[in-house]
Amino acid sequence: MGNAPIPSGLAGWYDAAMFLRPDPATLDALPLQVWTARPIGTLDFVNACVAKYFSVSRERVLEHGWKDLCHPLDLIAANQAWAESLASGDPYEVEFRLLRGHDNRFRWHLARAEAMRSGDGRIIGWIGTNTDVDAVRRGAEIAEFEAASLRSRLASILGEQLPAR
Repeated sequence: MGNAPIPSGLAGWYDAAMFLRPDPATLDALPLQVWTARPIGTLDFVNACVAKYFSVSRERVLEHGWKDLCHPLDLIAANQAWAESLASGDPYEVEFRLLRGHDNRFRWHLARAEAMRSGDGRIIGWIGTNTDVDAVRRGAEIAEFEAASLRSRLASILGEQLPAR
């Protein structure tokens, strides 16, 4: 995935993008959800972990994208963040719920992507990951609830209102 220079004498024969795109076999070997997209944002690769997680073929994900796998309440924000990154070239980072295939449950994910750039700075594609953060997020929600409950109990014992955090 590095920015390997085009070999001397071959500059006119090859597109620079060939030397900058990650190797699909390498991405398939990674034990996390990895995807790539064209400069305009359409998916052009998803690794084996993506297909396994959603219990669908790679072709289906590539053809339909994430829209029918993303929770409807999260879709607008995820699409807006993606559109902003595509327009600016800035890194993409958003949390949303995706539908896990084997149990049809929505789970929270952190999606991140970085632009892949040619030597002259043009965006030639995007590489991204989806990380299942559901357990972490639910743990934080439980901790927040427990802290609020403890503040309430302490306030009733002390007979005063404690500041919320």
